[in-house]
Amino acid sequence: MGFLPEECIVIEDSLAGMKAGLNAGMLTVAFTGCEMNNTPHNIQAVKKLGIKHIFQSMMELKSFLLTLNQ
Repeated sequence: MGFLPEECIVIEDSLAGMKAGLNAGMLTVAFTGCEMNNTPHNIQAVKKLGIKHIFQSMMELKSFLLTLNQ
């Protein structure tokens, strides 16, 4: 698509997608808003990947994304 990895943000709800984003060198954030992904086990697995930004609502995610433009 013509963008450098540091110009991209991956917003993912699956561990496989998060791994792919991290492996690509892109800023990767986790969305755990659905019931299936919002479990202690899944959140622990996300943290184990090294994901620092974990969101359970789109409003939280939106607020985070807006801070990146500042």
